[in-house]
Amino acid sequence: MKSTSKEIERRQIELYIETDDAEFEKAKNAAFHKLARKAEVPGFRKGKAPRHILEHYLGKDAIVDEAIEDLFPELYEQALQEHDIHPIAMPRVSLEQRQPPAFKAIVPLVPTVSLGDYQSIR
Repeated sequence: MKSTSKEIERRQIELYIETDDAEFEKAKNAAFHKLARKAEVPGFRKGKAPRHILEHYLGKDAIVDEAIEDLFPELYEQALQEHDIHPIAMPRVSLEQRQPPAFKAIVPLVPTVSLGDYQSIR
């Protein structure tokens, strides 16, 4: 995983997160097993359909989509720790590239607050 961050306006950071092919293949295999347990393919017991038949039955995009959904939260947490970012709310996420996945997340940060001279008020 590679990630970069840059500060943008109004206390927000733009995170760009890329994954490598090996990590994405591992996520696709996990997504296949997850979908295979749930999918009911005619002629096969639940969870026993071979990969090529399940891909044909569900479509290859279903496995890729499931892998991306499972992979993003893990990559996002790693990027936050790597760049020492403490978000205040959920990010706005866009998928920049499908294979291998690359994400862009706009992360809101805690606002900086400066107090005025409140001690002189009586």
